[in-house]
Amino acid sequence: MNAPDKIPTASLALSREPFPASRKIHVSGQQPGVSVPMREIALTNGERVVVYDTSGPYSEPTAAIDVTRGLPDVRGAWIAARGDTET
Repeated sequence: MNAPDKIPTASLALSREPFPASRKIHVSGQQPGVSVPMREIALTNGERVVVYDTSGPYSEPTAAIDVTRGLPDVRGAWIAARGDTET
């Protein structure tokens, strides 16, 4: 496995490129403030299909990505608020 300081910056840039013929959208979830990332894909016949987007913040153009720090805890507060888990 690569050490964090040995990751080539060229490979990081490639992971930020947009997917062709598609755009990332967010659908409001059932919890307030929670949205589900989806990808709207334009098909060659003119139709569009929407699928779940698993790319996380890596496909968000405004996201600050630092692979040495990891991803932020965006679900921790509402999971804790449910009261059905242990730390």
